[in-house]
Amino acid sequence: MRACRVFEPKDEILTVKDFSRELLKYKKRAALDLTIVEESMKPIVLIDGTQYVCELGEANLEETENPFQRAFGMVNVVNKRKVVKMQLNK
Repeated sequence: MRACRVFEPKDEILTVKDFSRELLKYKKRAALDLTIVEESMKPIVLIDGTQYVCELGEANLEETENPFQRAFGMVNVVNKRKVVKMQLNK
């Protein structure tokens, strides 16, 4: 069980449906057992039986999914890339 998960959406998230679509893309890309429990702009998901609350945020070095970018500090601060942060739902 991980306390926090982060991924970078492939497309822009503007609506609840966009958020759900990106979560499903992430599920496929990462080969996860992910179920959307509640659709919203702060959706609740189950990953391997653990419940997480997701929210959209700005990327920083600790939260990029690309280890090469993280290792070499290659986060593009000009474009303010977005990431989806998943925190344990307590």
